[in-house]
Amino acid sequence: MIDTIRDAQTILGDDIGLVIIDTFAKLIAAAGGDENSAKDQGAVFANVQRVKNVTGVHVALIGHTGKDQNRGARGSNALLGDVDVMVTIGGDEIKSVTVTKANDAPEGPLFSFKSDVHEFGTDEDGDPITVNVVSSEEVSSQVATKGQEPKLKPNQQTAFAILHGAGSAGLTLEDWNAQAKDAGLGLKRKADLTDIRNALLSKGLVRQYGDRWRVSHD
Repeated sequence: MIDTIRDAQTILGDDIGLVIIDTFAKLIAAAGGDENSAKDQGAVFANVQRVKNVTGVHVALIGHTGKDQNRGARGSNALLGDVDVMVTIGGDEIKSVTVTKANDAPEGPLFSFKSDVHEFGTDEDGDPITVNVVSSEEVSSQVATKGQEPKLKPNQQTAFAILHGAGSAGLTLEDWNAQAKDAGLGLKRKADLTDIRNALLSKGLVRQYGDRWRVSHD
């Protein structure tokens, strides 16, 4: 990739500032990796960081959510720890763009838009060639985000409420788990607490800051 970037700069006679990889899963699979493996993701991100360090480009990775968009990006949750910024686009008629993770910027709704499908002829099989083009129609962010809050199971709601109640100070993992157990969570199966925490993390509702956990959108 580094050689390709340098060749492109030579041909174009200008610097390359952005490299877009579509999709992240295919990037991992190209080297025989598994998107569900934190180890494989870590190896890919180490190489992406090397590309950035050597060439000075910004690298944007395009990924997909699973069938349940509220559970966040497909693959290992290690993804959240490796990226500097994660933006999620979701919705049907109205698309909402939300910053779900940012190291040095606010998180939350960014903007909304509509898109129109345009046909540009047919392919060799006679099927229409379509392209999604962003519409010029203005969209109210309040309308777009209505009803977009992630749906939580009762146990997830309880765990989230405990952390939310801690305010900006947050809780250490030990304190969060202890309060969750006092509320009746994880008594029969300790791994339930990990599953609940990972679910909240994948939905972009909580984040870890050093040794403390806080809600993402307090």
